[in-house]
Amino acid sequence: MSITSIQFVILGVAAFVLAGLLTWPVRALAIKLSVMDLPNMERKTQKEPVPYLGGVAIALSIIIVTYGAILYSDNTKTTFPLITYALLPAAVLGLMGLIDDIRGLPALPRLISQTTVAILVAVFLLNRNFAAAPFGNELINDIISIVWIVAICN
Repeated sequence: MSITSIQFVILGVAAFVLAGLLTWPVRALAIKLSVMDLPNMERKTQKEPVPYLGGVAIALSIIIVTYGAILYSDNTKTTFPLITYALLPAAVLGLMGLIDDIRGLPALPRLISQTTVAILVAVFLLNRNFAAAPFGNELINDIISIVWIVAICN
């Protein structure tokens, strides 16, 4: 699947607009469910509670626009699973962030789960030859790719 610059801009604008439209109902839901960031710690700068769940609107808009683009342009047996393999780990990490916002999770389980997801993504990318190869040695490239992806996810 190839994409033109204009199509890329259109998809970006569509995701931006959809995220903006989804923000209002998601904000109302956060207020109704009392999922709020309270100014109860020294490091918090806000004076009033701020609704969480903004990431839900962003994640939903990216997923909807991405799958919509795939279904519209190139619904092949290879493209659809590849997009799912890319979005599923992001959705898992997003869900963990949502749970952390609502209930609060200790740092160590978050770190372990983020690292596990990142290693799985890195291994998948390396097995499919999707990772970049900046150095001549394949082992060094693989190690750098795994460390880089784990660092990004954490």
